[in-house]
Order: sequence, then structure tokens, then C-alpha cells
Amino acid sequence: MLPVVLRRQRFWFWLFASGAGLVQCWSYRFWIEPDGVNYLDVATSYLRHDWTAAINSYWSPLYSWLLAVTLYVVRPSGYWESTVLHLLNFVIFLFALRCGEFFISELLNSRTEKSIPDWAIWTVGYSLLLFVSLIMNAPYLDTPDLCTSGLVYVASGFLIRIHSGRATLRAFMIFGIVLGIAYLSKTIMFLVAFAFLVAAGRRRGTVLAFACFVAVTLPWITILTRSVGRITYGDAGPVNYVRYVAHSGTPVHPPRIIFTSPEVREFARPIRATYQPSYNAPYWLEGLHPRFERHEQFRVLVGSAKDYLHILTGQKEFVAGFLLVFLACPTLLPIRWHVLVPALWGCSLYALVHVESRLVGVFFVLFWLILYSGLRIRSERFVKLVIFAIALATAFKIGRAAINQPLHPPHIQWQTAQAIQKMGIEPGSQVAVFGFPTAVADYWAHLLGVRVVAEIQADDMPTYWSAPSGVRTEILSRLSDLGIRAIVTTSPQEDGWQMIPGTNFGVRLAKNPAGDSKKLLNSQHSDGK
Repeated sequence: MLPVVLRRQRFWFWLFASGAGLVQCWSYRFWIEPDGVNYLDVATSYLRHDWTAAINSYWSPLYSWLLAVTLYVVRPSGYWESTVLHLLNFVIFLFALRCGEFFISELLNSRTEKSIPDWAIWTVGYSLLLFVSLIMNAPYLDTPDLCTSGLVYVASGFLIRIHSGRATLRAFMIFGIVLGIAYLSKTIMFLVAFAFLVAAGRRRGTVLAFACFVAVTLPWITILTRSVGRITYGDAGPVNYVRYVAHSGTPVHPPRIIFTSPEVREFARPIRATYQPSYNAPYWLEGLHPRFERHEQFRVLVGSAKDYLHILTGQKEFVAGFLLVFLACPTLLPIRWHVLVPALWGCSLYALVHVESRLVGVFFVLFWLILYSGLRIRSERFVKLVIFAIALATAFKIGRAAINQPLHPPHIQWQTAQAIQKMGIEPGSQVAVFGFPTAVADYWAHLLGVRVVAEIQADDMPTYWSAPSGVRTEILSRLSDLGIRAIVTTSPQEDGWQMIPGTNFGVRLAKNPAGDSKKLLNSQHSDGK
């Protein structure tokens, strides 16, 4: 049992964390990013038993499973769907914090030589968990990263227990199962899991852990392999390498170009989803293969190094705190490399392709806690001042962010969906979007139940707006011939668009759209699709 001081510290931590997390989730309850739309699409595919659309080799399954169960139990209306999603995120946020506590307790219980006091490690640990879980990997994001973080904390805690000699065979089983579930939450964890298993060392229990890992992962890998017709554990890695680094080959079935200047793309096939290019990226990029190019890889590595440096500059309080204590007594206890190796391996994998703070935040928690736990001290009073400053700086950052969050944001996506429906656009219809930035989600289309099947990308919109009226009319006519009922854009620069009140969205209804999308279906059949 924790001492009274630490129990009091834990109480205030959970009170502050719960309040800050709930405020954040509530403030962003109507905000959905593109990833969130895709996970909702996967979840709804499961609920309607559309297995072809639900089995997706790009989007990891665990988060969509949790969403599907939550939506099935709660059965929210369209207006409250995003709120339910963020409440699920809040539960996952609490889960991640509890898993972080497990890691800290295992780290402290395994110490044979103590220097920096336990209360200091708990304070730094709580500060890190708050910083990473509320700022770097915030619960308002509609991604599985917080869930992955919690599972990594648990796996790291069991790894420490294994190396301290306190692990039973049951602990090894849980270790392997957790690594398997982590893979289901994030595809890259399939590779990181092997770093954990190698770090566990040559032990009888490691074989059992590996067997449990295989038992959890093999069913999903089998399903994916049968779905895509080739052996795979997921396509997120290859797809992102093609996008961010280098590739060779030619797409087998790229989006159809129906107009060249500006470029208008059509992508109605092959399955039902709100926005096909992101929902089913492996299909659209099939034929493109990751290719190692020295200069391109070096470019990405340099960019990743800058990203990591930027992340570290956002953690000044932890950098400064460590340096101050270390310089006061410049020696360290033996470093727990068995925990740092999986963390460094995970950071290295992301560095090869693409780095975001939400992706690597969990590894920074492991990194800093391992370093802080190895500090030696000469003056506990000095350490108190440093640790207090770290906690205060973290609380200030989180508090400042919470104050700036609106408690009553408008539900713009719902307003847009309702307005478009009143224009006569029914669920199941096909629409086009003009000039939507990549950060703007088509959540209104998901709420309305329509499919975005054509687009002009944001970079081409100046060409569209400056084109002669005859060109714009021809583009709208071709879209209408494809059975597209409406076109939605942001900040239209010509007459004829119906503005949706309270938003910058403009809608233009297609004239005489092809009934039942017959022309679109015929064009797909003629392409052999």
C-alpha cells in the first residue's frame, strides 16, 4: 500500500487529470478529424455486417471495434455520435493513465539501489503522463494512440518485472497477450512487439509470451491475408512509406481523371465509405511499391530529426529538470536498457517514415522515467524544488490549454448535414467536394450517409475559380453525368452556391443528375471493375 503522502498525491493527480480530460473531450465533442471519420466508417460497417468494407488492412481494428460496441450499446442519434466517440476517448484516456501508474509502480518496485526518492519519481511520472496524454496525444484526437500508449505502459511494466526476477508464467502470458492487443490497436506494434520479446531475454517464459502473442495476432493476420489475397499483417507501413518516402511502379486502379485543368478525380468504387481515397488507401495505391532511395530516405531522416528536436523543445521542463539534478550529482545508476531498447526501436521505425508527437509520446514517457529513476542526489531539498517546478510547469500548460477551449462549440458538421438534407440530398446519394483541406473531415457526409465520389483538391482550386465560366460549367455537367447530386466547397468565389448558415460551406446542386447513377455504373463495368 502507498504511504499516506503518496495516496494524497495520487488523489490530486486523478482529480486534476479527470477534470482536464473531461473538459477537453467535452470541448471537442463536435470535432472530428479525417481519421475519426474512417474509424467511424469501419465501425458502422461492422454494425451493418458489411464485412467487405469492415475488414481493412490500413486502419487497425481495435479502436473501430471499441467504437462499434459503444455505438451498438448507446445507440446515439447523429447529433450525439461524435460526443459518444469523445466520451469513449475519455474512458481510454483514464485507462492509459492507470496503465502508466502500473509502469511507474513496477519501475519503483524493481529498484535495488535507490537514490532519487519515490515521491519524486511519482511526481515526474504523473507530470509526464498528463503532458503526453493531454497535449502530445490528447483524448480529443480520434485515433487509437492513447489505447496503444496504455498497452505499451503495461508491456513495459511486465518487462521490468521479468528482468527483476519477479515474473511468473502467468506474467509472461499477460505480457504476450498485451503485445498482441497492442498490435491490434496499431499496426506498427507488430514490429515493436518483437523488440519487447527480444528485450525479455532467453527465458522459458519468453517462449510462452511469444506463443500468446501469436495466438492473439494470428486470427486477424489470417483474416487480412484472406481479404487482400496475400500474406500481410497490415498495409499501414507500406502505404505510408509510399506516401512519405519513395516508391516505384504504377497504380493498378488510380482515381479516374474526368477533367485535367483543374484536375477532377472520381473514385466511387469499390466499396461503401464516406471518402474512398483515405478509407481504402491500399486499393488506390496498389501497384506502387516502397523503394529505398538514399537521398529520399536521408531527407525523411533529417525531417524526423527536426521533428524529434521540436518535440524535445516542447518538453523543456523535463529536459531542464533532469540536467539540473544530474549536474548537481553527475553520476547515474545502471540504465535499464531492456526498457529503452523497445522505446528507441519504436522511435526509429517512425523516423524512417513519418513522425508525429501523438505517435511517439508514449516512448518519451518511458525514456524520461528510466533516466530520472537512475539519478543520484545529494540534496533532497534541491530535488524538491526542481520536481515542484516540473509539476507546476506541466499544470500551467494544461490549465492554459483548458482555459482556451470553448465549452459550447457549434456543431458545424451536423448543421451542414442537416442543411444539405433539406436541399433534397438523401442518404445513399453521391456528392463531390471542392477544395477541402486535408485537415477538414467530411464528417457531414458520414452523418448524412452520402458518399464523396469526386473531388478537386485544394491546390487546384485557384485554377478552378479563375477558369472561364464555360470550363466550370463543363466540370459541373460531367459531375452531374456521373450521378453526383451535389457539390460542396469552402468559401465559394462565384454566384450559384447556397451558403450554409454559420459555416463557410457552400453547396451547389447538380442539374439533372443521372438517375440511379447508371452512367457511373456503366463506366465502372467498362473499366472491368
